[in-house]
Amino acid sequence: MKELPVDKGTRVTLHFALKTESGEVIDSNFDKDAATLEIGDESLPENFEAYLMGMKAGDKASYQVPPEKAFGQRNPNNLQTFKRHEFSADMVLDCRFLQNPHWKPDLRALDGRDTRVAAYIAEDPLSAPFQVG
Repeated sequence: MKELPVDKGTRVTLHFALKTESGEVIDSNFDKDAATLEIGDESLPENFEAYLMGMKAGDKASYQVPPEKAFGQRNPNNLQTFKRHEFSADMVLDCRFLQNPHWKPDLRALDGRDTRVAAYIAEDPLSAPFQVG
C-alpha cells in the first residue's frame, strides 16, 4: 500500500515537543499517547499544519517556527492577573493548553471532579501555576 503524503483532511497521529528557543520544553507528548488530529480541523494553528504537509508515515522532522507563524511575540501587556474573588463561581475557563483527559480512554467518561482526572491534569507541568494548595 502506497503511503499518501499529509494533506488537508488527512488524519494524522503524531508525537511532538514544543520548545522555546533556549530548548525549554513547553509541551510534549513523547511520554504519553500520540495525538491524533485531522489536518484542517483547527486543532493546530494553521501555520503549524503547513509544516506537516507532504510528510508521510514514519517521517521525522524538526522545525524552528518563528513567533509570527506560531503564537506571536511575547507581549507582557497581554498578561492579566485577577484576584480569585473576582471570578464567578459558575465561570467556565478555557484550558485548551492543558493535556486533555478526553483522549485517554480510561478517563474519557469522567468529569473534572473525579480524582483520576484531577491527578492526570496535575501531572502536566503547564497546570502548576493554576493549582491551588
